[in-house]
Amino acid sequence: MSIRKHFLRWFSPTFRRVDDISKVVGQLKKMVYQNKHDIHSFFYEIDGAFSADEVAHMRSIYEYTRRADFSKIYRDFISGLDEDTARYFHCYLNRIIRCVETGNKTIVLTESEKKRIFDICAYMDFYDIDLGDGTFALGRYIFPKKNFISYPTTLESMGLHLLSNYERLTHLDCIDAGACYGDTALVYSHWTTGSIHSFEPIKSSYEALLKTIELNKRTNIIPINKGLSDADGNADFAVFDDCPYSATLLHTSNKSHTETAQLTTIDRYVKANNLKIGLIKADVEGAERMLLEGAKETIKEQNPALLISIYHSAEDLFLIKPLIESWNLGYQFQLFKPTAFSLVTEMLLIAEVKSPPQ
Repeated sequence: MSIRKHFLRWFSPTFRRVDDISKVVGQLKKMVYQNKHDIHSFFYEIDGAFSADEVAHMRSIYEYTRRADFSKIYRDFISGLDEDTARYFHCYLNRIIRCVETGNKTIVLTESEKKRIFDICAYMDFYDIDLGDGTFALGRYIFPKKNFISYPTTLESMGLHLLSNYERLTHLDCIDAGACYGDTALVYSHWTTGSIHSFEPIKSSYEALLKTIELNKRTNIIPINKGLSDADGNADFAVFDDCPYSATLLHTSNKSHTETAQLTTIDRYVKANNLKIGLIKADVEGAERMLLEGAKETIKEQNPALLISIYHSAEDLFLIKPLIESWNLGYQFQLFKPTAFSLVTEMLLIAEVKSPPQ
């Protein structure tokens, strides 16, 4: 799922239309430019900055930290992390705890977070171009609708720049799980000479993905109208009311309808197509652990880099890293949050084997 769609959710329900979001961004920019040298979490001082979903998610993470066995869970998570990554996670978790306990929406941004917000605001100024035919441009990327444009995805490349084996991966294939309308696929398609296998089970999203591929003339993106899990079969997806291009395999009361789609596993697909996988990206709305179980043999045999979303639940946040570690493959880990516009969403676990098989 793209960051752009979460951008729609971060605001209160009154901020759903693109015009409304543009007004809020304008307010943010004004506040930033008036106080460039002393910014104190200007975003979280805006009334209604947290959506009901984000408040509920923060509380679920907070409740998880109250577990009797949380000391062991925390120690298992930070085990093996370098000092910078451990501090980053401590800051992320402590912000959530303090926000829930005090009800205070204000946090203090780091210098790097302030710079990223400046960069994103500038990017929105210069690269959002209406082409006059119902399509919109963001730099070299063309999207079929304005609200498809994903600024942090295209600006920050979803963590690709943090991979230490970046050059080794540029001729290998990629699994793009949760492709949605193809924003990450576009970034990846320029990054590798291999093929991007983009899995999207929901019909409306899949059709938008096809249109994005067509508009950008990307011949190395292969769209697959299936979901990825730990077994083949069919499953009902819950499609979110406030974000029709987002859906989940998990039970949720926040849905407008269910849609049945086919499932397969990464292991089966990779074997059937004789792929050499350099990267697996997964943002599948809380089904990441099932996806990883269905990719275990590929991960063990090929040691691809992994960009895994771990923000959909408290369990994902704390248990996906230990799951990968339990396979004893020598993966090392980083954390990356591709945008500073939300306290909780879009946290990525980046996993690499430093000397993978060639």
